Amino acid sequence: MSNVVKMFKENMSRYTIAIITVGIVIAFQILTNGMILRPMNITNLIIQNAYVIVLGVGQMLLVKAGGLCDMSVGSVCALSGGLCGLWIIKGGMNVYLALVLVFLVSVVVGLWNAILVAKIKISAYIATLASQLIVRGLTFFILQGKSYTLFPEKFTAWCTGYIPDFFGGEGLHITTIVIGIILSIIVVILQIRTRNEKKKYDVEVISLKMFVLLQLLIVGFIMVMSYALAVYYGAPKVLVIVGVIVVVYSFIVSKTVIGRHIIAVGGNRMAAVLSGVKDDRVIFGIYMNSAVIAAFAGVIYAARMNACSCNVGTGFEADAIAACYIGGGISSGSIIGAMLGALIIGLLNNGMSILGMASDVQMCVKGFVLVAAVTLDIMQSKKRR
Repeated sequence: MSNVVKMFKENMSRYTIAIITVGIVIAFQILTNGMILRPMNITNLIIQNAYVIVLGVGQMLLVKAGGLCDMSVGSVCALSGGLCGLWIIKGGMNVYLALVLVFLVSVVVGLWNAILVAKIKISAYIATLASQLIVRGLTFFILQGKSYTLFPEKFTAWCTGYIPDFFGGEGLHITTIVIGIILSIIVVILQIRTRNEKKKYDVEVISLKMFVLLQLLIVGFIMVMSYALAVYYGAPKVLVIVGVIVVVYSFIVSKTVIGRHIIAVGGNRMAAVLSGVKDDRVIFGIYMNSAVIAAFAGVIYAARMNACSCNVGTGFEADAIAACYIGGGISSGSIIGAMLGALIIGLLNNGMSILGMASDVQMCVKGFVLVAAVTLDIMQSKKRR
């Protein structure tokens, strides 16, 4: 028991978000009489909050680069979805050509933001807030205030629906279970490799018993979630997209030169420049990435709703930024942390909606959760010093 307490204290910052998530799930499970963990609701939670996770991933790179932000992502979501509606539904354009053009437009928006922040040296908040207004205005101008509905199936196919069961299971989606097993094996192998690397360089690691216990908990969580999805319709297709994005960006941040440069600029920009890091290039890259990934989130949202509107995206930037800081953005944040933060936002939205709470109450609750998360992160940062 003492070893468990010691492990928990030494790794408090790593486990805080997971503990908060479990606490919120338990609270809503009790308050909603078990509705929050029903297979159908878990599936809906994933589908409804995929765009928040995607936006959070893009925003996390900005946060890691020194607490930067992009207030224009919600407007970019509206613009990308609107252009898809205008070109695909109204104009009959080829879906893939339309998507390429949408992403090219988002690159221009990202380049504009990067120039304002990196070259002209305008505050990131002010620059992207101005872009938010400009892009939103352009969206209204381009769509003329109209909404478009009923995208072709080719557009919605990868953002709606479920992975087919290649094993033909009846009552249980076997493919989802297999995916859960494969994912569990990969996670355990990566955890073992990380542990061995730490031991190789004489970095202190937890005891073997505690390590095995931790892996059992992780595998248990993955398999329970896989089973919950399998007894419904299986894993949503959008979960695959989100999973690939999270894995790729996690690798970029933790294992590549680009990731090290982003963290270096965020840690001490002057020292990074003196070390040869091109800080302007880093900022250009992450702002262009933020715009492109916001466009991607807008496409996901439009495909899920099977419609586009000028008013889409209002408040998206707040949820994305909140996801990052709830995930421990500045001190111990990671792409996984941003994903967990987005899931917490989604849990709060979902649970409070089931309880019938008014939107004003929901906004207040999310605000208090954000303040609590950031305060906890600051306290942990002081302890580590």
